[in-house]
Amino acid sequence: MRSAAAGAAERFRVLGERWGLSATVQIIGNIRMLDGDLDGASDAYNEAGRLLGELGSREDVSQVKLRLAEIAARQGDVAKARKLSADAMAAVEADGSVIDRGIAAAWTAAFEAGLGDIGAARLAQAEAERFLAQFGRAHPARGHLAAMVRSTAARIAIADGDLTGAREQAVISYREALSADDMPLLAQASGTSAELAMALGKPERAAELLGASAAVRGTDDPTDPTTAKLAPLLRAAVGDDRYETAYAAGKALGRARAIERLDPAEL
Repeated sequence: MRSAAAGAAERFRVLGERWGLSATVQIIGNIRMLDGDLDGASDAYNEAGRLLGELGSREDVSQVKLRLAEIAARQGDVAKARKLSADAMAAVEADGSVIDRGIAAAWTAAFEAGLGDIGAARLAQAEAERFLAQFGRAHPARGHLAAMVRSTAARIAIADGDLTGAREQAVISYREALSADDMPLLAQASGTSAELAMALGKPERAAELLGASAAVRGTDDPTDPTTAKLAPLLRAAVGDDRYETAYAAGKALGRARAIERLDPAEL
């Protein structure tokens, strides 16, 4: 992906073709984020937003703002992340599609749940659920949105102490992400499985699931919010050595076995 994106960016810059370049620099921004280069990722997404703004593509700009909000959150700038999220919501509410509004609401719900503001998460989650209900099973984007919505529902249930409900929601999220055939989405959604394992008193299993997520994603994600939240708790629970061993065991599974291991039905 890194090699293909670099080659595409070079060609689009020579051509002066902004639509293809905007898509390509977003790929580069995602690679930089996975590398832990958050400043570089922010630069790439800002360039993509500028290019899309020149083309008058408001819906796509809103998606870029959500990625910039994610980067700001990973950098610890919660106020900036909330501002960018609100800007994205405002943009899609004005003239966005149902799927864009659903994604913006789902992202906001996940963001607030990750911060521990369950009240705010519930409000955004209700909006995300409302948009999800408008999609038929055959809609090509439904699986992506459903995986995000159910993952956050599981997080909210964990916060409420409803571990049975959390497991049910996590299973749905896992299956929706699997049906979407989107490995980064599956890795993201399966972070909830690790949180659930921790809540069930299985810290070594949670560490293994974080490693399995890396195997599915194709790489580590050093600033991943779920890992950043869980890793210190897991290290405190089992010690650094046992955490590293369990994480390495999950990462070494290989993609096919890691996908099976991430199934929250096994918890």
